[in-house]
Amino acid sequence: MRRASTAASAPARLVLRSARAGEEEALADVAFRAFRVGDPERWRSYYRDNAHLGPGDVVVAERGGALAGHAAALDLRMMLCGVDVPVRGIAAVSVAPEHRRAGVAERLLVEALRRMRRAGTALTILYAFRLSFYRRFGYGLCEVAEHLRVPPAHLPASPLRRHVRPLRLDRDGAVVRALYEAARAGTSGPLRRGEYWWEQRVLRRVTDGVIYEDPAARRPTGYLLAEVEAGTRSFPPLYPVRELVAATPEAHRGLVGHLEALRDQYPAVDLVVPRGQAAALVQDFGLHGAPEDLPSHPLGYVDARAMARVVDVAATFAAHPAPAKSGARGQLGLDLTDPVFSDQTGPFDVTLGARGARAVKGRAARDRLALSIERLSQVVLGAVRATALLELGHAAGSRRAAALLDAAFAGPALFLGPANMF
Repeated sequence: MRRASTAASAPARLVLRSARAGEEEALADVAFRAFRVGDPERWRSYYRDNAHLGPGDVVVAERGGALAGHAAALDLRMMLCGVDVPVRGIAAVSVAPEHRRAGVAERLLVEALRRMRRAGTALTILYAFRLSFYRRFGYGLCEVAEHLRVPPAHLPASPLRRHVRPLRLDRDGAVVRALYEAARAGTSGPLRRGEYWWEQRVLRRVTDGVIYEDPAARRPTGYLLAEVEAGTRSFPPLYPVRELVAATPEAHRGLVGHLEALRDQYPAVDLVVPRGQAAALVQDFGLHGAPEDLPSHPLGYVDARAMARVVDVAATFAAHPAPAKSGARGQLGLDLTDPVFSDQTGPFDVTLGARGARAVKGRAARDRLALSIERLSQVVLGAVRATALLELGHAAGSRRAAALLDAAFAGPALFLGPANMF
């Protein structure tokens, strides 16, 4: 019996290319089968009508002429320390079930990163199906939020809720947009939204909401958007807040007071807030649906949300607005390891001055810090302090260098919020 040749039995080579116009149906089919969420038509619309995505922004993997998988790189603008910066959002990394466990997703992600680097992209963000998978490619967890799921009565009541009125999208759309845009100022995370994002990603999902109107100024100063599923009399739904924006403390108190007043209608409010806000909001213990025998007093979760990665060290340091604003001055060295870009594994010298930060290859700086690109990404986006990484053993070197890096990138923690997820 003649043995089959090795060439005949070997799997076909994986070919990577850009998606082509007219392939939306095939892309949607693979995405739907990979995730089994939504419906095929929604996926077709995602690739056909997405204002942040063109055919050249999708990397396709083919094997033996069959579409094995693909990954999208959304063209986004994200607020970073009060300045809009371009960022690529990796999304819909899809592998057909029959091509799983063959390294397709790994090849797609590395190819997407290399394309970003060639195009001059400084930063990329994504929402991971598993943190450990993306950490292998240099992504670090950069958005950590406090997720409350509490009975409405556990939120602070406020008489200011009487200034809340129902949201009418036909009348209040422009007001909501303006309030959101004003609230982005000085923050890190909120995306710049065009009409596509507002209509397709935000407002079409809103089933309930309110506007807070300042009684003195006689104008809206806050809003709350919710995505409530239909329930039954026996099993009322939760009240998931998709976005809460308040231009004034009074608006915030009034909107949260409105949530507290829902105590007879909903068993729990689902509310995601930036780190540090939960302690100011929750009035008592209680996590909806938690086992009664927990040995602690939960009130929600700590959510691991967006991951981010520095794609180009020099470009990120040049584009980041925080160093120029911080007033940090001096020099430090970074000894980096990067699992994808070999030219970013090695020494960099960083100079901090009035115009911001400048990073070049070199080892002239005396005070140095050794860390991975994952950890540098966390420091740059305000998720972790470099001095804490030293104390925890995730960086090594000079505490002075770590303190200077922290001072340069001091700023608001990254918080995109539910309505900016992609």
